[in-house]
Amino acid sequence: MGYTYYFDRTVSLSEDQAAQLCEDVAKIVTYWFDHTRNSAALFTRRENRPGKWDRYSENSEKQLKILKSADNREERLACLWKEAEEIFICPDEETVPSESFNFPFHGDSFLFCKTNHAEGFGPLVYGLFYFLKLSGIGKVSTDYQSAETRAGRRLVKAVFPELFTKIGSRK
Repeated sequence: MGYTYYFDRTVSLSEDQAAQLCEDVAKIVTYWFDHTRNSAALFTRRENRPGKWDRYSENSEKQLKILKSADNREERLACLWKEAEEIFICPDEETVPSESFNFPFHGDSFLFCKTNHAEGFGPLVYGLFYFLKLSGIGKVSTDYQSAETRAGRRLVKAVFPELFTKIGSRK
């Protein structure tokens, strides 16, 4: 059992909006990667997910290489997601019993991700959905307010403090 986070996109994204979203989310993911213990262990590896998951595991391996590198990490992550026309993070099922985070730029407007108490990954998932909400793209909800949701909000606040007018209030 774990927490499930739901997101309902209420607007369509233009190409420019999707590009900006990729750049902003890359900042959040990079910050999370740098400040979360064992974050590299969360990413899926191709050998653990053969067959139909090849596209996701291949891109997950690319993301991990980008995040471990020192050069242009945010820009390279954003480019990867722009090419795929979706923001995705696929956790390693062996390490993290969680579903993948996917945010396609077109198509489905209702998304969800069950984190199963995945240490480190849950706050990232909620933080990304929360950021999308603060960006005016849709609504986020969860089946339980937890330490994960609070950590997700703190993650967004650490990267984008301007989205918060003062302590305790949100725009």
